[in-house]
Amino acid sequence: YMFTMVFVFVIHQVSQSRQISVDFLTGINNANSLLDYLARLFSKRSDLDSNLKLIYIMVDNLKQINAAYGRNYGDLSLLEFSKCLKKSVGKKGYYICRYAGGDFIVVVNETCGADTEEFLKNLDGAVAGLNAQKKYPFELSITTGYTAYNHDLDCVNAFIHASHEVFFENLEKKGRPAVS
Repeated sequence: YMFTMVFVFVIHQVSQSRQISVDFLTGINNANSLLDYLARLFSKRSDLDSNLKLIYIMVDNLKQINAAYGRNYGDLSLLEFSKCLKKSVGKKGYYICRYAGGDFIVVVNETCGADTEEFLKNLDGAVAGLNAQKKYPFELSITTGYTAYNHDLDCVNAFIHASHEVFFENLEKKGRPAVS
């Protein structure tokens, strides 16, 4: 009996932990999990170098999808995009998360063999492949921006903010206003 109680308690704890760290819709890591992951990396800042990249990604037309087709299609677009993310990562060196709404972050550790440019190329291909299937009454488009770690980025928020700034620059290049 005692073993059963302990087992049930452990299962409950694991379940609770998963709920706290995984986005319920997409099944990928959430913002809390990302911040914990980056905090662990930043606890050893002396080990970090420019091989660590942070990519900020936004599904451009999520608000339009929600407005035109309803939130169910908006959620479906996020689910489909998370599948594109999963298809685009290599075997190791990538940490993907849904940061907020239609915003995603991918941390790339190039010392593990991961490649930022290859990932972005794969992601563009996965999104184009999804759009080519014409399964939905909309097409997804994304904007990305990334930065490499440097020692001037003294905290997790500075690292995220730096990639967010590059993202905004890329958004403006597309002719869209950078409104945060």
